[in-house]
Amino acid sequence: MPRELPLGLVFVAGVVGDVARVPVAQKNGEGNGRTSYIQFDLTENNYHLRCVVPPREAAHVSLTAGDQVRVGGHLMFDPGRADYFLLARDVAVVGQTAVVEPPAEDAKALRQEQKELALALASVKRRADAAKLAEAELPEWVQKIAPPEVRKELVEEEEADLLAATAVTTNLDDELVAALAKAMDSEDEVEVTSDMLAQYDVQPEQPIVPAVAEVDTAVSSPPLKPRYTLPSDHHETDWLVILLIIAFFIMAMAMIVASVLLIL
Repeated sequence: MPRELPLGLVFVAGVVGDVARVPVAQKNGEGNGRTSYIQFDLTENNYHLRCVVPPREAAHVSLTAGDQVRVGGHLMFDPGRADYFLLARDVAVVGQTAVVEPPAEDAKALRQEQKELALALASVKRRADAAKLAEAELPEWVQKIAPPEVRKELVEEEEADLLAATAVTTNLDDELVAALAKAMDSEDEVEVTSDMLAQYDVQPEQPIVPAVAEVDTAVSSPPLKPRYTLPSDHHETDWLVILLIIAFFIMAMAMIVASVLLIL
């Protein structure tokens, strides 16, 4: 990425002030005096813009303080100075006006603002570098309240780690390895049996089983509520029997009354 960031082509007009011809530094850090660029401030009302004329165009431009100019070029941003400037490609003098120098207090305030902006940019860069640190493992209580899909991924990762930790490894004897390599090179079929392995020092390691400890979490699960169960049909059966008895009693009384009426 270039040191200066181009922002677009612009055309501005204003009054020239604080003109300086700066020699271009060579590789040894010193200027040769023959190649230089022009730097000046362009002022219009209360607006100020720093302008830089490259050496190729500066050889054909002559500016003095108070010149009314029309400038066209590319607006650039300098991260080192934390300010904007105009890389002037076309400078035309259109008149002469009196130079109005900004008050010393305003210039001091402008320099203070530029310094504060540079400090703010440096602070942002430090925070961006600190944000690149590796993410820490999620705490246990965060895993408990995580969404189901996240908990599923965490469980799968724990199971994979557990399987890797409990994997049974076997120490192969050097003589056994040599014998197997020789058998692979030969055309004869060789069957690996337990008697053959007994001749060599082959002992599987004990699997490493990590201890699982219960961890008290900050978020406790609510007590489980008993499921709703349907009432038993026992009460319905009792009421049915009572209704049958009452109906039978009413029918008996009706038969008795009917018999009495027939007798009379």
